[in-house]
Amino acid sequence: RRLDLRDNCLRTIDDAVFQLGNLERLSLAANPELVDLSPAVAAFVDAPGRSLDLRDNAQLRTPPPDVVAAGNTAAFFRTMRAADAALDRQRRRAYLARRDEALLRKLATLEARAAARSRRVPGAAPRTRPAT
Repeated sequence: RRLDLRDNCLRTIDDAVFQLGNLERLSLAANPELVDLSPAVAAFVDAPGRSLDLRDNAQLRTPPPDVVAAGNTAAFFRTMRAADAALDRQRRRAYLARRDEALLRKLATLEARAAARSRRVPGAAPRTRPAT
């Protein structure tokens, strides 16, 4: 029912994979050398109850010539939209994590300054700036 082929450095996928009768979910995510998909991908995606995961395959930006010739570009772009949305969510989470890390560093600096101020000896003369 499920076939997970992610992270396998695949270059091609045989048409027979898309025609497996019991296959409902196919993951081809993160195969950076995969640049072409056969027209059989459209029939697979259009079948009810089937899903195709193409996340992290940025090299699949345009439909393969065979998909265009077969007139199945709509299914290809539907699948790519879903993959792009997942990639956008991953990028957003990474951005937020970097931003939060920077804010935590700033907070730690402010806390260190506050701690240094509180360690000053009571009654000591405050620092003054020289008159200019």
